[in-house]
Amino acid sequence: MKVLKTSHGLVGKYLHTLDENGEIDWQGRIIGMDGDMARVQLFSWWFGEPTNVVLIPESVLYSEDQCRLYATRSSWDAAACEMDSRRFGVER
Repeated sequence: MKVLKTSHGLVGKYLHTLDENGEIDWQGRIIGMDGDMARVQLFSWWFGEPTNVVLIPESVLYSEDQCRLYATRSSWDAAACEMDSRRFGVER
């Protein structure tokens, strides 16, 4: 996956969007910015392969109720595992 070179601090960050219950909805990586919209590469839940590219408003990315941002893939993976273990009572 190609991440565009830019000086914008969000590009390259990993994310989880959250649903109204605070559970993970989408998982992805910010690959570019178009004004106040982030171009996000989504990943499948089953195999972790890239799927769609979507636009997410920058305001959503900064909302604690709607999104979590991660600097590294390992912290992103760890957060998903922690949320799953709390939600389902299992460890991965």
